[in-house]
Amino acid sequence: MAIGIGIAIGLLIGGGVVALAVFGLRGNRLAAARRTRQLLLTEARREADATRREAQIETREEAVKLRAEIEADIQERRASSAAAEERIRGKESEVDRRMVELVRREQGLADREVHAKSLQEQLKQAKH
Repeated sequence: MAIGIGIAIGLLIGGGVVALAVFGLRGNRLAAARRTRQLLLTEARREADATRREAQIETREEAVKLRAEIEADIQERRASSAAAEERIRGKESEVDRRMVELVRREQGLADREVHAKSLQEQLKQAKH
């Protein structure tokens, strides 16, 4: 009977050890699955952050590129405007010069007209 009790105790202890091992392995698998899930989530967040940063960098680079293009366009327009203003100033100077010349000629003609009338008067007086 002692052998039967020993066998029963051995079976109970063995069953307990097996039960602990089964529950322990299941617990380890669950913990491993949770760790894997956490690692996957962490990696997904890291990749999402990296993608977001890349998109922000690309957006900034595009903004810098557009700003440079706009500044170049503005500079080109300013240069064109300055050239047009210079041409206008040149034309205004030419018009002013021509006006001075016309006034001088008109004055010369007026002086000649006065002189011609004076000579006509002198001629009339000399004939009479």
